[in-house]
Parts: sequence; structure tokens; C-alpha cells
Amino acid sequence: MKRGFSYLEVLVVVVLFAIGIVALGAARVRTMEAELSVRIEKKAINDLEDFMEWIKSIDYDLIADGDSTFGSTRIVWTVTPDPTGLRAKNLMVVYSWRNRLNQQVYDSILTYVAER
Repeated sequence: MKRGFSYLEVLVVVVLFAIGIVALGAARVRTMEAELSVRIEKKAINDLEDFMEWIKSIDYDLIADGDSTFGSTRIVWTVTPDPTGLRAKNLMVVYSWRNRLNQQVYDSILTYVAER
């Protein structure tokens, strides 16, 4: 009866261990890319929230169509009177930012602003 491991058994263990380490490294890279994407999108959402706070702070009668850049986020908005006859304005906001691959990403929100 022989004691110990053969070279083939050791080689198999080393190869399996190396495959596992490479898989963990690849998963870590994908996780870092996803984290960066989330961070960039969160920045755009924060810029949108800043815009929404700004639009609420100005005089109701001055709210009109426009476009601006808040931080690194491009925001374009259109204002229409509320069709129900209330003293309110519908506000369509389209905001865009560049993702980690430098592609333009768009999102939109439809809300309204009522006179105070």
C-alpha cells in the first residue's frame, strides 16, 4: 500500500483550485462594474431630485418649458396645463447621463406642480 498522493491527483487539485480563483476574480470584476454603474445612475437621480426641489421653489407662474444641466445630468422639461381644470401644471421631465461605457442613457418622469 502506497502512502501520499500521486502527481496526477495533485495536478487535478491545483487545476481545480486555479479555476476557482479565476472564477472569483471574474465575479469581483463584474461586481465592481455593476457598482460603478449604480453609482453613476444614483448621481443622475440625485441631480434629478435637486432639479425637482428647484422647480418647486420657484414661483408657480414662472414654471415653463426649459432645459438645463444639473451636475453631470442633462434635464429637459415640458410644462402643460392640467386638463382637469385644476390650478396645476403637468411636468414631463426627461433626464440623461453617460453610463460607465460612455453611452447616453435616458429616463423620464411625469409629475405635476400645483399652485400653493
